[in-house]
Amino acid sequence: MLSLARQFVFFIPGLYVLSYLLGITGIWISMPISDILGFITAGLWLYREYRLQKRSEVWEKVPAVVKAEA
Repeated sequence: MLSLARQFVFFIPGLYVLSYLLGITGIWISMPISDILGFITAGLWLYREYRLQKRSEVWEKVPAVVKAEA
């Protein structure tokens, strides 16, 4: 899902817009920009899921791991 967002939401529109504005340089710049935007999207998505799970107290029901002594 995240890969699709990076390719179709960020890369392809960025490719068209930046190639129109900057020419061949815009084509080369569009890939790192789409990677950065995909990274930010993944971070926001991870933060959102963390907050939702913390609010639903899912982790309270998971048993604690006890380390075995060597």
